[in-house]
Order: sequence, then structure tokens, then C-alpha cells
Amino acid sequence: MELSQYFTLQKKRSDNEFENMIRCINDNGTHLNEEVTEALRYDYFAQAYYWNFYALQNYFEKKFNLCKCDNLLMEKNIFEDLIEIASKVLSAYQQMSQKEAKEIAEKLFSNYHETSNGEQEYGTNYYEAVEKLIEDLKEIKSIKLGENEKIFYTCIDKTN
Repeated sequence: MELSQYFTLQKKRSDNEFENMIRCINDNGTHLNEEVTEALRYDYFAQAYYWNFYALQNYFEKKFNLCKCDNLLMEKNIFEDLIEIASKVLSAYQQMSQKEAKEIAEKLFSNYHETSNGEQEYGTNYYEAVEKLIEDLKEIKSIKLGENEKIFYTCIDKTN
């Protein structure tokens, strides 16, 4: 499985900007269906990217019953919860034995995926991703969002 995960800033285009864009597309002879047209109403800006960080996807699937790669609106409490969990995992890695740190990681922020044949990776790459996640979440959380801006978590599953 190849899983690309993103925290994105979604910004709604002004009505005037949106209408001009649709007019230009239609003037070129292209006619878009309603779903594609609606998607063009927004600009998306990636704020953070992760690749095959199953612990992050597992968190959202378990905590929010998120189906694979649905968009999830990031609210303040989600940022705080993720930062708290990831900080506990990273702290265990920095202060405990590898076995103890792995037990805490498995319990709080499991990196399990069905394609892993039961093997879960809790090596340097996992803990570096946890540390990056903490830094990214703190930075994203500090963004002053405008009235038409929101932060979402989403992913792209490139399995098929």
C-alpha cells in the first residue's frame, strides 16, 4: 500500500474569481460536471505531507470512524489530542528502553497496517515521523485562518 497523507489549507475562492474561472473554462469549449465545478470553488495548499505513516491514518480511522482517505476538518481539540499523543510517544522513545517505548507506541499510536504481516515498524523513521508530526501540527495550529479558510486532513491511497 502506498499512502500519501496531507494536512491542507482549503481556501474558498471569491464568487467573482470562481465565476471568471468557470467562464474561461466554458469559453474553451470544456464543460465540467457539477462535482468538478464545485471542487474548483476552492484552492488547496498542502501544509504538511507524510508517506505511509500508518499511525496517523489509524488514529483518524479509529477516533473518527474515518473511511479511507475521506477529508476530516481539523478542529482545535484534534490538534491538541494528536500533539499530546505524539508527544507521549516521542518522550517514551527519548527516555525509556526501546522495548518500553515500542509498547507505548503500539498502545497510543499504532503503526500497524494489514500489509505488514503483523510486523510493526517502530524504528528511527517512525519516531522521526512522530517528531515531524508534532512540529507540523504546532505550526499549522498557529496559522491565523481567514473567514473562508479551513484545515483538513486527507490522504490518497495508491494501492490500486
